[in-house]
Amino acid sequence: MATTQIRVLIQLAMIDGELAEAEQKALHDIAKRHGLSTADIEEIMAENSAQGPELGDLSDDDKFEYMYSLVQLMKVDGRMKEPEIKFVTSLATRLGYDEAVLFELVTKVHNDTSIEMDREVLKRKVQSYLK
Repeated sequence: MATTQIRVLIQLAMIDGELAEAEQKALHDIAKRHGLSTADIEEIMAENSAQGPELGDLSDDDKFEYMYSLVQLMKVDGRMKEPEIKFVTSLATRLGYDEAVLFELVTKVHNDTSIEMDREVLKRKVQSYLK
């Protein structure tokens, strides 16, 4: 699951054609949180394809982790661009969420990957958006 999630995050980060330093740092932080090494993420970045991710059968917890990480990465450079919003909205829909979940997450998730919050409370709120 972590490798697929990192691939999705890389696609989001590269949606504007460049990988900003803040985005790269956030990718590494998120990957480490999921037990991946720097070498793992560099390998994933080198082989990342432009095709959509295979999401398979994800648990509600995994869906939440996808969305949380996507919003965190989207906010890391302090700007949320329209192509990023469209990508994350599309992915949210593919994961089975109502599009309104993005607003909920954007208002609650910090762009600083080192800031932790009560993720269980947020997870319960976000899961109420599952269709």
